[in-house]
Amino acid sequence: MRLAFLALLTLIGYGVLSLPAADAHTPTTVVHQVSGAPRIGVVGDSALAGVRWYGEFGALGDFSYVFDAESCRRTIETSCWSREGYRAENTVSTLQRLSGQWGDVLVVMSGYNDPSYGFDEGIDAVVDEARRQGIPRVVWLTLRVADVSYEEPLHQANGRTYRESNEVLLDRAGELDGYLQVADWATASSAHDEWFEPDGIHLKNGAGTKGLTTFIAEQVRQVLAGASITPAAAPWYTLREGDTGDRVKTLQQALLTAGYPLQGGADGVFGPSTAAAVVLFQQRSRLDVTGAVDESTAVALSLRPVAPGSPVAPSVDERTSPATPSLRPVAPAADDAREASALGAAAPWLAVPAVVALAVALLRARVHLRRRAQRRRRSPLPAR
Repeated sequence: MRLAFLALLTLIGYGVLSLPAADAHTPTTVVHQVSGAPRIGVVGDSALAGVRWYGEFGALGDFSYVFDAESCRRTIETSCWSREGYRAENTVSTLQRLSGQWGDVLVVMSGYNDPSYGFDEGIDAVVDEARRQGIPRVVWLTLRVADVSYEEPLHQANGRTYRESNEVLLDRAGELDGYLQVADWATASSAHDEWFEPDGIHLKNGAGTKGLTTFIAEQVRQVLAGASITPAAAPWYTLREGDTGDRVKTLQQALLTAGYPLQGGADGVFGPSTAAAVVLFQQRSRLDVTGAVDESTAVALSLRPVAPGSPVAPSVDERTSPATPSLRPVAPAADDAREASALGAAAPWLAVPAVVALAVALLRARVHLRRRAQRRRRSPLPAR
């Protein structure tokens, strides 16, 4: 029965099943008017909501804006319970509720509560809605990955999945001919741990809110001036022992090609054998010997292109902190406990549907991955 209950929680998180919407709450939308100023819209989740919580809109005050940011907001799926005691609208529903008010540039800071496998659908839904409303440009901020310990309440999104979401975001931007612009918040904020609470994504009052609002204002000004702000490639995320996946497999294939044998071959698992090979490669290449694959090591292994004569930009490190986030002025609520409480009594009766729906969720994820692979084959991007 416990397995069925956990499965049900997972299905709710993935949107296969949904909980009833929370009671209506007073809208938290902030509208700011400046005569003669450009009109913009800003929408997002709790990574942005600190601006509203602290009332520190900073450089955004140079614009006329509509601002709507909520804790635990998802992009297209049903949002999780917020720290403010209700289930917020998702991003697309918010765009629809405030239709016609978003101005000339829509800034989106959403995705921290979305599983990466369906993030491409979320991007498409936001872009489609923005085009339907006649918004000239969409600017989407990359998700922060440096020193991130935050996990979405149902444990389907975290610092590891955010890097995949960033790659999806850049893929989609490359397919949309400049309509979707990507503002690289992940890189811009990577050296500023002092801007964030210990979880690595929620803003501190003062330096954090100022850093984000200044960044957004600068990116919007460039877009309004006709510039493209989308980076040519995703930031390089440091690989280290314990990592897994396709990027690790590509690293291992490069090490094998360079003559460094690996126990188990290119199996996609960054274990002791891979770490030892990386150390040996760094020693022979006169690089900093860390055993982790930062951008300098990636370039030396031809995993990352670099223009001749260009300095190698710092890679985004993904060290995590075990500290528990502390958000003010709203005290954090046990979001996953709220989900469990809402379902407790009903869980036994839903065991069979949950198991069936779990299979549907797995099939759905497979379809998403296949669709993304087909899209990449149709529109190859420069190597990262």
